[in-house]
Amino acid sequence: MQQMQQMPPRRTSNAPLIIVIVIGALVFMSVVGIFLVFAVLGYLQASRAASAAASASAAASAAGPAQAAFPQSYPSQNGLVVAHYPDDWAAKSVDHATLTVVRNLEDGTDELVYVAGVENPVSDDVNEFSRVLIRLMVKSIEASGDKWTETARAPTTCLGRYRGLKVEGTFTAKGVTKENVRMCFFMQPNRGYELKTMVPAIHESRDGALVRSMIDATDIK
Repeated sequence: MQQMQQMPPRRTSNAPLIIVIVIGALVFMSVVGIFLVFAVLGYLQASRAASAAASASAAASAAGPAQAAFPQSYPSQNGLVVAHYPDDWAAKSVDHATLTVVRNLEDGTDELVYVAGVENPVSDDVNEFSRVLIRLMVKSIEASGDKWTETARAPTTCLGRYRGLKVEGTFTAKGVTKENVRMCFFMQPNRGYELKTMVPAIHESRDGALVRSMIDATDIK
């Protein structure tokens, strides 16, 4: 019998499998690409939000406590100073250059913030300018039967940016300290400025920081 010639096995094509793999890879890459796009967009949005928050925070810091903690404002008549203060304080003009902001306390004492911007002051020397104004204050204190005692005097920086003079002291009645007084004087071209706080000694630890922050919030023109 003639031996039948053995036929070689038929080869199966891998083309469909390759196509499936390629399609799967493309789908996977598309999904990954879409994910990356959304991730980048999310990151950019978060970055913009963080940047906006930082800018808002910086703006709030630049505005200072005047807007954040002190909703009330009051300008001097000549417009050289503007005081900012809490709702439970009240401001009034003393003259065209000077204003006071006062709070009456339940124990009958008062706390005072005093700011003044003087055009064409009597002297452009901060020592002379301060001497004249302090003398006026001392005369008023002595007229009430109290005594002024200066406790500190030194060069300083007023409002964090103006070179000036710091003067501190107390006035007493019958040997008892009634008020702690802190003053800062500085000069600008054709202008002199005085910033002063007066706090009852018994309330210094509680309210000293508040009145100093009110001074720091003062706008100078």
